[in-house]
Amino acid sequence: MRNNNLPLIVSCSGCCQGGELAEDIATLYRQQGKAERIAIAAIAARSPLHLQRIALSKQLIVFDGCSLCCIKHCLTRSGINKFIHFDITKLLNELPKQSKQSVLQAGLQVTTRISKTLATSLSSNHEVDESDRDANIIALFPCADG
Repeated sequence: MRNNNLPLIVSCSGCCQGGELAEDIATLYRQQGKAERIAIAAIAARSPLHLQRIALSKQLIVFDGCSLCCIKHCLTRSGINKFIHFDITKLLNELPKQSKQSVLQAGLQVTTRISKTLATSLSSNHEVDESDRDANIIALFPCADG
């Protein structure tokens, strides 16, 4: 069952490194119950049901995989202009050179940066105790919870 109080995520599922990472991050947020997902294809097709769902959502988060920003452009063409946008490839390119030596390390750093950026807004939507803000940082390895 859908939770209308959760933010909606639209993510790239492209074949570049940024697209794959965008898909992984969005999937983790959904699996951990921190967000619902909506398909960009439904928005591109201007599905009334999906556009209404976006209109009713309290927050829309967009993970574009590269600088083409396909999702951002698709949303704005559909009249949707209010969303939190992340260009994953841009974030990867902003990492220090030593962080780019490992795809996993780069992915973890970008994921951590996104999670910290979203922690405050996710907290305000879900009444999380401010002393435990890190609870909203997604766990890439939930089996390692000590």
